[in-house]
Amino acid sequence: MISRLLLAVVLGALAPVRALAQEDQPKPIVRTARIVFPETSFDFGTIFDDEPQSHSFTFTNEGDGVLIIRDVHPSCKCTVGELKKRSYSPGESSTIDVGFNPASKSGPQRQTVKISSNDPEKPTLELVITAVVKPRIIVTPKYLDFGKLERGESKSVSLKIAGRGDDFTISNLLTTRETFSAEVVGDEFVDYNGDKLREYEVKVTVSDKLPVGTSQARLDLETSDPRRPDVSVNLVARVSGVLSISPQRVLLRNLQAGQAFSTQVSVTHKEHKPFAVSNVELDGVSGGELKVGVTPTDDSTYRVTVAGVPDEDERFVRGEIVVHTDVPGEEEVRIRFYGTIRRK
Repeated sequence: MISRLLLAVVLGALAPVRALAQEDQPKPIVRTARIVFPETSFDFGTIFDDEPQSHSFTFTNEGDGVLIIRDVHPSCKCTVGELKKRSYSPGESSTIDVGFNPASKSGPQRQTVKISSNDPEKPTLELVITAVVKPRIIVTPKYLDFGKLERGESKSVSLKIAGRGDDFTISNLLTTRETFSAEVVGDEFVDYNGDKLREYEVKVTVSDKLPVGTSQARLDLETSDPRRPDVSVNLVARVSGVLSISPQRVLLRNLQAGQAFSTQVSVTHKEHKPFAVSNVELDGVSGGELKVGVTPTDDSTYRVTVAGVPDEDERFVRGEIVVHTDVPGEEEVRIRFYGTIRRK
């Protein structure tokens, strides 16, 4: 009994000693990174659209832990953030080089680069670059669309091409298709955001020989500006005939690899006049074994059916339906089809 009492007294006396020993143990040191940029924005000022720019943003790890930059994400392809490495010791400095390509841009620009790191206070921060871009040569519109035309219809549309300097000229206007032509019809000096430009009016004409369907071409010309000696403008015109296609483009939905599908297209005479379909075929097919057939629903309408099984190893089914008719000017009608193959 006396021995037990003595043991309890000893243990009771040691308990505070153990508690003090635990309190005296050193606590783990938490080291953190801290990314600091002296500047987070930069203005390139007013620049021309053929003058790529770059700027280096300096940063320092002012924390007591290793800084790790996890990601550098630009807001668009025209800005590029480049890192020499990803890990930085305490007190270490480096730079992020940001480039800006102003090609095809005009007016005020603002782009960003987002930086993600292990800085607990600022896990994400943003670098900003700004500029006002002045184009060397201004083309209005940049893309010339003639809209919908009737078969046998000719149409002319004007576009403007302006350049810098009193002696600015354009020459050697050429189109990539004979059914399109272009000529200069006049020029004048104009004010563009406070700058004096010499502007040419170009008349682009599509002939009445354009076939039914969508026709695309390109206008190429030369300029006297050595910094942009060549200019190109895309042209497009859509000619409708007496045949109506529904749908005009076929989107194949819910395609499953290895499972049969079918789709239909209607070919109708707009004036409900009789016409003949001599043959239908497929062209440029990929993605499966397909068959095509045609059935008349009445004298002025035909139903075209495409059926098949998508391949297991393909991602898409695509091609064109070619319908041969006896309609003048529309002896060959092409209908595109496309679909994504879903895996089982």
